[in-house]
Amino acid sequence: MPPEINPNKKSNKSVPLLILVAIILIALAYILLKGSVSQTKPEVSEITKENVTVKNYNLASVQSPDARVPEGFPNGISIETGDVEESYSANYHDKNLMQYYISFISASSVDEKYAEYETYMANSGYDFGGDPESDVHKSLYGRRDGDDLSVVLSLKDGRTFVQLSYIERL
Repeated sequence: MPPEINPNKKSNKSVPLLILVAIILIALAYILLKGSVSQTKPEVSEITKENVTVKNYNLASVQSPDARVPEGFPNGISIETGDVEESYSANYHDKNLMQYYISFISASSVDEKYAEYETYMANSGYDFGGDPESDVHKSLYGRRDGDDLSVVLSLKDGRTFVQLSYIERL
């Protein structure tokens, strides 16, 4: 007599198959989660926004050209205040750093401004280097007494655009 077929009875083969599928899914989930956690772990320290005070200068309301320069910006660094585009200071309290930034349009050529800042750094005791090769984009970076001066020169609408960033270690 043939064996009875009961449609309500489950095969013994489906239980091991379900266990195998569950193990594969758990292993796959573990691998995916472990990969995403290691990708989000930072490799380097970051300066956070939590303890930074930024003072942006509203250039439209400034009456005097000298008021366009961030308060505390070192004296002696050449700045043309007639056509300032951006000006701010940022105090990174947790890192004991103060950054001063100003950008402006100059009537001088890129080469003339590069020579001016190169001479200033040389005469002021900076250890510095730069990228003087391009006619339309030049940069200088200098360090003196632990503080940094960065100069980026480029063309903007056919005129020389100067960006100065000074970082003071407090």
